[in-house]
Amino acid sequence: GEHNMTTKSTESTDRHIPTVEESPTVPLWPIAGQSIGLQRTATFEGHRRGTLPFPVIQAGGPGGKLQVPTAALRRLLELDGQAPG
Repeated sequence: GEHNMTTKSTESTDRHIPTVEESPTVPLWPIAGQSIGLQRTATFEGHRRGTLPFPVIQAGGPGGKLQVPTAALRRLLELDGQAPG
């Protein structure tokens, strides 16, 4: 059988949050912002105001890429270990 799990064509744009093993941090935009339903402008506005529900790391100092810890984002979205019931 042809098991092509890495095909990009069917990749859902619906917010794939990687696991911590796959990627310890994810970009603030689009991954983190979209995952909580924000537009790009609102995401950066929230970061400026400090109102985002997750920590934001500025990788590489001022002007660097804005990253969000994958673990924090997954916890927020309750992607890991949801208690049944």
